[in-house]
Amino acid sequence: MPLLLRQFSRGIAAREEPQDEYRLRRYVLRRLLVIYAAWFVLTMRDKSRAHQWGSTTVARVLGATARVVLGVFGVRSCMRFDGLPENTYPTVSERLVTSDAALFTIFPHGAYPLSMLALCVPAFRTDPALSTFRLRLAGASVLYSVPVVRELLLLLGGREASEPTMRRCFAEGCSVALCPGGIYEQVHTDHTQEQVFVQKRLGFIRCAMAAGKP
Repeated sequence: MPLLLRQFSRGIAAREEPQDEYRLRRYVLRRLLVIYAAWFVLTMRDKSRAHQWGSTTVARVLGATARVVLGVFGVRSCMRFDGLPENTYPTVSERLVTSDAALFTIFPHGAYPLSMLALCVPAFRTDPALSTFRLRLAGASVLYSVPVVRELLLLLGGREASEPTMRRCFAEGCSVALCPGGIYEQVHTDHTQEQVFVQKRLGFIRCAMAAGKP
C-alpha cells in the first residue's frame, strides 16, 4: 500500500509539472504583450517625427545581415543618382542637396521592395557619403501598425507617407524619398519588364514646392 501511494503521488506530481510550466509560459507571454503594448503606444507618433530613431550601430548590423541573407537568394541592389554613374555617390561638394533637404523619387516599387528597404535605404543612415542627406523614406501608414515591421522601418529611416509628416521632415532639414507609383505600382509589378506608374495625385510635389525644396 505505501508503495502504491508513492507511485500515485509521483504520477500526480508529474502531471502537475507540465501544467505549472504551461502557466508560467502564459504568465511570461502576457507580461511581454503588456510591455510591448505600452511600448507601441509610447512610440506611436514616431512614424510622423523626423528625428533619428534607434541606434545607428543596430541599423548597420541589420543592413549587413540583410545583404548576406538576401545575397544567398540572389537578391542584390544598385543605386543610381540621376546624372551620375551606377553606385557613384555625390561628394560633399557635388551632392545634390548642398545645405538643405530635397525630395527624392524611387523607381520601381516592385512587388516586394526588399532590395530597396533592406539594401539601399540603410546606406543613407550608415554610409558617411550618404548620411548627409538625412533621408526619411515615406511609406504606407498601415505598415506602422504591424508589430516588429514598424520598428525595423523606423530604425532604417522609414516614416508615414502623409503631408504633415513630409512638411515636418523638410522643416527639420531632412530629405524625403518615396515611390510615386505606390501600392498601384506594387500590385501591377510584372517580372518580365520594368515599368513605372506615375499617379495623378502629385501632392508630394506640391508639398516640396511649398517648402521650397528641390
